[in-house]
Amino acid sequence: MRGLAAMAVGLMLLTCNLPGDAGRASEVNSGKILPQPSDAAILPGALTRFGATRVAMLDGSRTMLRDLVAERPAIIALWSSACVPCRTEARQLLAIRAQVPPARLAIIYANPIAGDANSAAGKRFLEQTGGGQLAPVEMAYDDAIRFTRLSQLSMPRVMFFDAMGRPRAVVVGGIAGPLRGPAPVDKRLMRAVAMILP
Repeated sequence: MRGLAAMAVGLMLLTCNLPGDAGRASEVNSGKILPQPSDAAILPGALTRFGATRVAMLDGSRTMLRDLVAERPAIIALWSSACVPCRTEARQLLAIRAQVPPARLAIIYANPIAGDANSAAGKRFLEQTGGGQLAPVEMAYDDAIRFTRLSQLSMPRVMFFDAMGRPRAVVVGGIAGPLRGPAPVDKRLMRAVAMILP
């Protein structure tokens, strides 16, 4: 791994132990669990509460998050065409998709920037990263704020939900890896996937 493409930008895996700590998260770092009081440690709301959030498919049709998830474990990742670390994130999500079929895991690639996913830059981003294979949708910025329970969004942000729609983990920040060619899945992402699969 050489150059800027190999640099990591503050990756945190935030987890939630259910049922007792439904709203609290912790950072998993070299086997140590550390409390995280910042906004970055806030888990999103449950899909049972926010499943009616409307999203727009790239063909212009509209649907709800719950229809895309369809009672499966789910990853919902926020991206934008201007987000450089989102390029590596897309490759990581594609590597997860190659290991776990859609019948077992929904992967929703949500863009909260109005018009960005269907812009020339957004289409180029999806084509170059393969993100078009990840069920890309547009989510209204205000809905993304309510859903993530943050005061402002930061990307990339990857949220993991179990089949009951409960948030189990959040990965915040960039992930080291190549911008081109096959990408091995980051171990922290695979740990989060293992938490939500039955």
